[in-house]
Amino acid sequence: MDEIPDHAIQSPFGIGTPGRIKQTERFNKYRTYIVDWYRELYNSHSISTRGFTCAVCDSYISSAKSGKILAHLASLKHLQAALGDKLEESDQRYRPGVSSEHTVDSATTPVETVVADVSSGFGE
Repeated sequence: MDEIPDHAIQSPFGIGTPGRIKQTERFNKYRTYIVDWYRELYNSHSISTRGFTCAVCDSYISSAKSGKILAHLASLKHLQAALGDKLEESDQRYRPGVSSEHTVDSATTPVETVVADVSSGFGE
């Protein structure tokens, strides 16, 4: 089987939205690792056409298409499992879940203000 040239392995994310730009930047930051991992997967023939489970992070990759595999290899979950302490500090701080910009101050919730507005109309 022919060796895949480096220039043929590119980021599958594109640059359409800020999230995709960030994913492309992360792909390029860890590109040397990702290219080696991709070549290893490609040469091992361990991927089936229906998908496979990643041996590093135990995630199921539903498709054997190169874009799907490259996107998985560049995911923070895979990078954290594969590289651990070698990740840059900004990537190590990542934790899945609700970000601070989506949390609500628990002192006054929107439901309390709506209930107060509605209940004040019943007293008259």
